[in-house]
Amino acid sequence: MKNLMRITEVLLFVVLLFSCSTRDDFMVNEELDGALKSAQVDQVTGDRYIVMFKEEVTDPGGMEATLRGKHGFGRGHVYDKVFKGFSARLSAQALAALKKDSRIALIEPDLIMTTCATQTVPTGIMRFAANTNTVVPINGSSDTPDVDVAVVDTGVDKEHADLTVSGGVRYYNAGSTDASFDDNNGHGSHVAGIIAAKDNDEGVVGVCPGARIWAVKVLDSSGSGYTSDIIAGLNWVLARSADIEVVNMSLGGTGRSTSYRTAVQNCVNAGIVVVVAAGNSKVDVYGRDGKFGTYDDYIPASYPEAMTISAMADSDGLPGGLGATTSYGPDDSWATFSNYSKSVTTTNPVTSAGKAIDLILPGVSIYSCYKDANYTTMSGTSMACPHGAGLAALYIVKNGRANNAAGVYAIRQALIDGGKLQSDAAYGLKTQNDPDGYKENLGWAALTGGAIDNPPVANAGADQTVSLSEGATVAEITLDGSGSTDDKGIESWVWKEGETELGSGAILKLNFAPGIHSVVLTVTDAKGQSDIDEVTITVNAYTPNLAPTADFTFTTNNLTATFTDKSNDSDGTIAEWLWDFGDGTTSTVKNPVKTYTAAGTYTVALTVTDNGGKTGTTSQVVAVTDPPVSDIVLTYTTTNYWFYKRVTLKWTGGTPNYTVKRNGSTLATVSGTSYTNNLTRRGTYTYQVCDINGCSNTVSVTY
Repeated sequence: MKNLMRITEVLLFVVLLFSCSTRDDFMVNEELDGALKSAQVDQVTGDRYIVMFKEEVTDPGGMEATLRGKHGFGRGHVYDKVFKGFSARLSAQALAALKKDSRIALIEPDLIMTTCATQTVPTGIMRFAANTNTVVPINGSSDTPDVDVAVVDTGVDKEHADLTVSGGVRYYNAGSTDASFDDNNGHGSHVAGIIAAKDNDEGVVGVCPGARIWAVKVLDSSGSGYTSDIIAGLNWVLARSADIEVVNMSLGGTGRSTSYRTAVQNCVNAGIVVVVAAGNSKVDVYGRDGKFGTYDDYIPASYPEAMTISAMADSDGLPGGLGATTSYGPDDSWATFSNYSKSVTTTNPVTSAGKAIDLILPGVSIYSCYKDANYTTMSGTSMACPHGAGLAALYIVKNGRANNAAGVYAIRQALIDGGKLQSDAAYGLKTQNDPDGYKENLGWAALTGGAIDNPPVANAGADQTVSLSEGATVAEITLDGSGSTDDKGIESWVWKEGETELGSGAILKLNFAPGIHSVVLTVTDAKGQSDIDEVTITVNAYTPNLAPTADFTFTTNNLTATFTDKSNDSDGTIAEWLWDFGDGTTSTVKNPVKTYTAAGTYTVALTVTDNGGKTGTTSQVVAVTDPPVSDIVLTYTTTNYWFYKRVTLKWTGGTPNYTVKRNGSTLATVSGTSYTNNLTRRGTYTYQVCDINGCSNTVSVTY
């Protein structure tokens, strides 16, 4: 029998790190809108920060290492997927220096996030018909649905018999990482069980039984952690977006973080459904001011890119309100701890009766997996959230994954539309006590809707620049939109310049007059979804090509002349060189060296051709002379000894100093007119003496 562990009821609250009333001068360059606001003195996270680079930084790891070496701060996480940047512990001096660095877009404090859970008495998953879903039927037979869910949490019990854990990672201490993702808190394992506990007639069963779980451990044994670690976890998930379709984030905190939201946005852009807990503070997810994007927002629940889940109380797994009253409200009622929403930003990509909240799901007395192969019950929006992640996983198993943000929002909208009204007499909440009056639908596992139809992606091709030839008034340009894509096929391609329609079709040939033309391609699929892309066509008018100016300099040394091209072309470049050396020989090298066979005066002509075919010619007279002739006369005598032969060289004429050579190699430089050399090896040796004017006759000695 598996153990049932009861854990003392505790609501875990967030350390508030931002204040909407206190502002300091944390500005990263005046032109940036990423102003950093300070926390109240007793809420400061110390010296931990998150730094975002501007887009032009191509190597965030290399740049972080350079800055770390220059400013001496400790190494944290490096982000290269969710955005380009890093986390670090910064001294006041390092922070001041980084604020002035033009390559940095944003610096903000590293917030603390915690789990959104409490612990109480058990309940099941029957309340929203998960037990009757037909996608992954719960029938006591273990299934292996083809869907992957990342649990960004306290880790997951990787040895738990009720979970399929495919792998994971741990990020901790705002800068460290390893593969020790096992759960030492229990919260992450509980969440994973709600999503995907196996249908194996043991323990519990999840919403999408048997789904593959990826453990992303970013919270410690107390259930808290820094946003820098969470962002690192999302960076890890995004690197595996080809496999992971859903992320569950049963965590949150109060504050504002551009880097955190950017990380969530880029996961969604890759087609990952990010499901988050609304929070347990009994406040609006937009904070007490009700305004999105301020420093009392509950994050990530307030992010419009995320699928936000609130919690209901249910004690018997059945509609009707006939179950026992829970610690957080009557059976079938709003959970008294749950955050809510009274308004929604205009940028919210889905439409929900609950404003900024997508769905309400069971979050009180939920029985699920726990660390050390155990089971327990917990309450909180942390428990409601994985019910939503499980719903998203079921939808993907049935209809296919999203491959971009539009596909993610289509899944969210389908789950909202497929839910039950809170006021539904048969399935809704018996007690209508939603504190904001805007009643998000109850998520429902009897899924409706069809396969995801992602919108098309337009591709108008690369920008083009052409120049008209002489006499031409227009340029024929091929517009190529064949690189546009759609998962179910594109129905139409329409090309426009301004309000003027140029034509239709994937590939279009048109004439363009001189000027800069901004052409917009609109592609539309069978569902009526469309996308646009712009291509710039630049047509340069014909300009007469000016001839290049040929010019060169030269130096001579005896019979050798060295030429250096000095030609130029005011409206182009020199493409070809033709040298006529005046002796019947030529060269096409830019800077040739010519050795003449006879002394004399030669007229050297250079003709250059530019990239437009125009030519220019110039010539100069070049005089070369024979090398000086030496008057040295060399003689020798030899004397044979037992083990060697001595050669004595003598000469007349010439100018000191003299170079004595044997077989072409220098033996010595002398000022006198004689030299002695001993031969110890058999052979024939040739001697010569040279001065500045040339060399003597040669003499040969055989030993």
